[in-house]
Amino acid sequence: MLKTTFIFFTVAFTLLVSVDSMAEPVLQGPGIVLVGPVPITKFRTGNAGDVFHIETGQPIVNPANCHNPGDYTAEINAPGYTTYLSTAFMAMAMKKPVSILVSDTYCGTRDRPQIIGITIVP
Repeated sequence: MLKTTFIFFTVAFTLLVSVDSMAEPVLQGPGIVLVGPVPITKFRTGNAGDVFHIETGQPIVNPANCHNPGDYTAEINAPGYTTYLSTAFMAMAMKKPVSILVSDTYCGTRDRPQIIGITIVP
């Protein structure tokens, strides 16, 4: 538990120090839709798996036409999962809006729009 807490705060501090670099403009390309900037109004984890879900209090953009578009999701087997998770934690702690990159071809856990990137907006 202590090791996990240490790792979390180390990642949080690293993100805090590097917020300026995360606020760079994000390029869009095929397979990607940019949502935001939006606030993170609700953050959920678990549901018997290594996943997290973000709600923004705004209509969910659903470019992949997922069947359960109640929130945005990321799962542990997705490349970049730990960075999405850390960035979402930091944005909530700092009360900063985010821009979310969403896949327009893939639906995540429970057929929800899949997060493929998060940027903290200054």
